[in-house]
Amino acid sequence: MFNSYEIKQMRNQAEKDLIVKLRLERTFKPELRSLFSRMTKDFRTTVAITGMAPKASDYSSSWKDLLKKHYNRTQQAFLGSVEGQLKQLEPAQADLLGLALLDYRNVRADIQENFITKTTDNNMFRAIQEARQALEEDEQYITNRSLATTAAIILTRKQKGRIEGISTLETQAPAESTKLFEARSLSGASPSPAVTPTEQVFRPVVSELIKTWKTVGDRTVRNSHKAANNQTVGIDDNFIVQGQSLSYPGDNFMGATIDNTAG
Repeated sequence: MFNSYEIKQMRNQAEKDLIVKLRLERTFKPELRSLFSRMTKDFRTTVAITGMAPKASDYSSSWKDLLKKHYNRTQQAFLGSVEGQLKQLEPAQADLLGLALLDYRNVRADIQENFITKTTDNNMFRAIQEARQALEEDEQYITNRSLATTAAIILTRKQKGRIEGISTLETQAPAESTKLFEARSLSGASPSPAVTPTEQVFRPVVSELIKTWKTVGDRTVRNSHKAANNQTVGIDDNFIVQGQSLSYPGDNFMGATIDNTAG
């Protein structure tokens, strides 16, 4: 159990982290809005010409570049937050940590871009369906141009609702993973399995560090996360939240569902 001073310190740290995350989200949202706007504009043009939606995968590289850019600035914002509590990284540890963070950016960008693309494809398809239905109900003569105008309005509404969720999740996960990777490095272990040195594969470093799940403590915290509050596990173990395994808040690499990670 933690004493009252330790609990207060953890709560203060959680509040400081939240302030940094919110600042990062405010930077990210206009970038998301800009990319979604470009996609919607191209969507309207394509539908007006062909009556069909373009492929969201045409924007895969743009999404990956944007995500990697945001992951990098988030990692830079949280680097050192754990080091200040423990000790200074040695050069070899710092190099390995840098490689782990780079691998994280690349792998997560590929995974999350795929999720975003699939959802966008579905939203485009549904926007055209809903636009056609709306025009038919209004007994309007349907042309590609009228379909495109109505569908673009519907798609804009759908995309607008996604900006908040994407900005939060794609800030939370890289922020928390950065702290975890740094803590592992400071314990003498590999920051990530992706960059584990050969000698540690055969002789793993067993760390005595622990990590504790802390909520911000306000009224918006979901019940499953309230139940996980103060759950403490080893640095290399997983939290069990809502019956799912998460290495850190926002971690969806082990199959945690969106209702357990978003926000």
